[in-house]
Amino acid sequence: MSGVYTFFGKENRADWNKVFEGLVNRGLKRDLVIVSDDLPGIIETAKAVYPYADHQLCLVHLQRNIRKYMTKADASEFNKELNKIKFSSSFDEAAEKFHDLCTRFKERYSRYMNLLISLCTILYILLSHFVYIIYILSLTLAKLLALTKCHFKSLPKSFYNLTTEQQQPQILLTLEQDHAS
Repeated sequence: MSGVYTFFGKENRADWNKVFEGLVNRGLKRDLVIVSDDLPGIIETAKAVYPYADHQLCLVHLQRNIRKYMTKADASEFNKELNKIKFSSSFDEAAEKFHDLCTRFKERYSRYMNLLISLCTILYILLSHFVYIIYILSLTLAKLLALTKCHFKSLPKSFYNLTTEQQQPQILLTLEQDHAS
């Protein structure tokens, strides 16, 4: 995954094509997931350049839009629940919770909730890649731990049984000790 922000002046397919061509020219030949707002032309262009990549709508932009289309109190409640949904354990669980959330507000915001329900499949696509992402992160962590074991003289064996939160202070302390010696 990668990130890009650019400004060509217009949000249309021709300008988004320049952005994606630039990414390809810099070596990004394949992308797993593209996350964006629902900008004019971006989805079609992304699919043309990266036909196998999934597209997810940006949840931050969604939350901003919700504040535009709903009352302050309703938007606050909706966004609070939306934040919880992103921690679902699977795409199916997230989709079900999102649908239930939209249904709760459908009476007051019928058209907008119908639109959100129709977008559900591209709001939580990252969750369908969850196992793969965790696998990549675990490989990265394993490599980091292997490097730290090789480079830190004073790293205790018990370090490898700690959680990441517990490891961070130990790494800093070990760096200071190794640097001093």
